[in-house]
Amino acid sequence: MKKLISLTLAILMVFSLAITAMADTEPTTAPAGTFEDTVGSITLNNLTLENGKPAATYKVYQILKLNSFDFGSGSYYYTYTNDAWKTFFTTGAGADYIQVNNDNLIEWKGTNDAERVAEFARIALAYAQANSIDATADTLAVPAEYTVTAEGAVVFGNLPLGYYLVDSSVGSLCGLTTTNPNGIINSKNGTPTLEKQVQEDLGGQWGKTNSADIGQDVNFRITIHVHDGAQDYILHDTMEAGFTFKEETVAVVVRDGGSGTEQTIAKAGNYEITSNDQSFAITFTDDFCDGLNTNDRLIVTYSAMLNRNAEIGNGTAENPSNENKAYLEFGEGHETPEDSTTTKTYGFDLVKTDGQNKLLDGSEFKIYDAANDGNEVTVVQMFDENGEALKTADGYFMYRKARADETGATVIVVKGKVRVIGLDNGIYFLEETKAPNGFNAITTRQKFTIADNNLDAIITGGIVSTNSGVQVVNHTGTMLPETGGMGTVLFITIGTILALGAGVVLVTKKRMANIAE
Repeated sequence: MKKLISLTLAILMVFSLAITAMADTEPTTAPAGTFEDTVGSITLNNLTLENGKPAATYKVYQILKLNSFDFGSGSYYYTYTNDAWKTFFTTGAGADYIQVNNDNLIEWKGTNDAERVAEFARIALAYAQANSIDATADTLAVPAEYTVTAEGAVVFGNLPLGYYLVDSSVGSLCGLTTTNPNGIINSKNGTPTLEKQVQEDLGGQWGKTNSADIGQDVNFRITIHVHDGAQDYILHDTMEAGFTFKEETVAVVVRDGGSGTEQTIAKAGNYEITSNDQSFAITFTDDFCDGLNTNDRLIVTYSAMLNRNAEIGNGTAENPSNENKAYLEFGEGHETPEDSTTTKTYGFDLVKTDGQNKLLDGSEFKIYDAANDGNEVTVVQMFDENGEALKTADGYFMYRKARADETGATVIVVKGKVRVIGLDNGIYFLEETKAPNGFNAITTRQKFTIADNNLDAIITGGIVSTNSGVQVVNHTGTMLPETGGMGTVLFITIGTILALGAGVVLVTKKRMANIAE
């Protein structure tokens, strides 16, 4: 129960219910101070106003009529307001708190400690709502049944004298008071607030953004700053398609606002979860909310896996990141503002070129986290639901970071380029396991760094722009001459032709000489 409000209520109850009052029949002698034609008022202080009106809706319920009282002796003469409230007090839950004594007078039953008094107020309100009992006055009435003072207080006037329950739509019980003739309640209603954070795996810090690998579990934390009188708390969380919610990771902790101690709360009897892959809602029970006090913190943690549908980029319009939103519903349809986090994951273009920046086909690679030895950063090729290989808009094959339950694949460069997505910020190393035919493989792992940005290659007419993407260059030599090769054959052929030509000339000259003789 809400200690600050409850203490006020207890004082009011001790003051107003240290009484004698009649149940069904009139007393033989009414206490001094009868006010048959008098009306009273209830003043609510410390309310939040918007444009000169209460920001929340406030309702007052007359649950007992006050026929007369003797302020000096503390004697109050109450009767039932109507049949609905009579049922509540005689055969309903109110019978545990109010009884009729031997003189047929209404009086408080049992202890009047702060928690018990506040509990009575909550039960009475639940009864009024469940049985559609109209409020005696409220701030939604037309014309208005209240006025706002220069000090910002709300005053319900022209109220029949009685014992009143005051409720607020923001989910907090304002209190109980008797109009004898004027009651005053200093509202301790507070609007809860919500803060959502995500954890960066490197260092474990909590903040508004983080970066992660595809396949990695990302940790989230929602902190709700609560107030006395918490009612109807429902936490809503929605994540984009790049996340898969893991319901089994949900944990709820209450941090005491005074001592700072924390207690993990069991699900049974305290909250229920409804969920799908991308959203969930946690509905907290009334009994659980009743145990929350002003300055307490309600801390909800959970994990979601960054999946293959994750947006790849740094949070810009061109390269969006993965958003996760949460808000708290409370009271009668009120909501806190949404708070959100973003999770970033990145991609790079692996391009294979010769010394003139021309694309080469047919090399294969693996990715590691160290220049020597270290761990392989496993990836898998991406396929659609029909088993067709996924490609980028410009027609290149795609790979992504593998999940822990997947077997990694070698990155095969086709047409000179592949796209690899789903990597966290960090330093990586490429090891070439096969070079294109006629080219030499790189002999050491090639380093590259992802730092809050994608590494995109710019390719124009088959030529890669310098310093774009992650470029691995191969070199090749020229063919060396061989003995008995084409040059020798050519020389022999030409020599033979020349020799034959010389012979023909010689024979021709000799014949010509013979003819001349």
